[in-house]
This record gives sequence, structure tokens and C-alpha cells, in this order.
Amino acid sequence: VSQSRYMGRLLAGHFVIGAAPSHWILSFSFFLFLSLALVKRYIEVPRNLHVVRRLSYGPSSKKYIWIAGNLANAIAFVMFVSFISAQSESARYLHPPFLLLAASTILLWNLRLWDRAKRNAITQDLVQFSVMDRLSWIGFGLVILSWYLARGRF
Repeated sequence: VSQSRYMGRLLAGHFVIGAAPSHWILSFSFFLFLSLALVKRYIEVPRNLHVVRRLSYGPSSKKYIWIAGNLANAIAFVMFVSFISAQSESARYLHPPFLLLAASTILLWNLRLWDRAKRNAITQDLVQFSVMDRLSWIGFGLVILSWYLARGRF
């Protein structure tokens, strides 16, 4: 449900600006948002047992949620790298290899979320955690910098 809301917002944004979303952004976003939705679910499992029972999964499902979430993260990374490698897409950037910094940063940021979730170190919402987390801000800056460099604005 969370993942579909994220995708809905992405599509609405494309509709508002009048741009057709590329299959690259849709594929990457689908798997990234799926991983984020699953990490949210992973964090909630031990906390909300009455809700979890209604949804027919429980603490024994945590291992499968963890595997699926990390796999979705890896697929999102592969989709981003495939985008960078595609000739038709890389022509939009003067220096597409700089986007590898963004792809790696997003991969590592998401892996860090999963690690923190597994250690029960995330006690609030993912957005709140990311806003309060210094490394998340550094990662955001690296993603912006890599996009800036890939566009040739240096």
C-alpha cells in the first residue's frame, strides 16, 4: 500500500508537469519504494502485533520481509546502473559516469536503513529518521552533487 502511494505521487508529479515518465524512472522507483515500504513493515512487525495478525503475517515473517526488501534495493540499484549504461539515456548527460555516485549512495543509504532496522535502532517513522540523520543529509548532498556533475555544471 505504501509503495503504491509513492508511485502514485511520482506519476501525479509527471502528469502535473506534462512529462511522460520513462520506463527507467518507473522501474527504479518501483523497486526503491518497495524496499522502503518493506523496511517500514519490518520495523512495525514487533510493535503492532494486533495489526500484524489482521494482515496474516507476524514475527516469523521478518526474515522474508528482510530478504525481499534487500532484494528490491539491489534491483533498484541495477535499474539505476542500467539507466546510466543505456546509450539513449546517457546522451542527456555530459558525464553520465558521475551518476554512479548517486546510484551507490542510494544503495548504501537504503542498506544502512535495513541495518539500522535489523538492530532495532529506528524508533520513529522513516522520514523522521532520515530528516534527523546526519548521514542521510550527506547522502542527499552526494546525490545532488553527482547529478550536478553529470549534467556538466562544474
